[in-house]
Amino acid sequence: MSNAMEKEIRILHLEDDAADAELIYATLESASIPCKITHVQSSGEFSDALHKGGYDLILADYRLPNYDGLSALSFVRERYPDIPFIFISGTMGENAAIQALTEGATDYVLKQKLTRLAPAVARALREAENQKKRKQTEEDLKDSEERYRTLVEQAGDGIFLADSRGTLLM
Repeated sequence: MSNAMEKEIRILHLEDDAADAELIYATLESASIPCKITHVQSSGEFSDALHKGGYDLILADYRLPNYDGLSALSFVRERYPDIPFIFISGTMGENAAIQALTEGATDYVLKQKLTRLAPAVARALREAENQKKRKQTEEDLKDSEERYRTLVEQAGDGIFLADSRGTLLM
């Protein structure tokens, strides 16, 4: 089990059908994915839950009575770009899936093929963790370069670089 899956995963699930929400929870539970799912059914509940924060992953139906998955995806990408977003839909065609992926969805799973859900969740969480590590490494490098630049610019005397034997390198 990956590091991202050792802790309980907080999932926000946008779904209008309670039976489908239960089936998705059962699918994740049977795959031994430790999770706490917050189930919402409307755009207002969705944005309120996101505002409260703390989610590791978003699952969303593509079609809802008064909201749609692409609008939810757009909302998330604008405000919470680091949260992985997976569509789970029974009606998502190939063109819609391509559009969703192009607009920033991490993956999509058809409700008729929920066996793909656990691997999709694991991959999305791994990718998010890797992205977080890359960003941290980039920030650390930027900070290090800034400290080095400041040191060199503020040095009153010359700076020499030597190897472990005392040979001057520059």
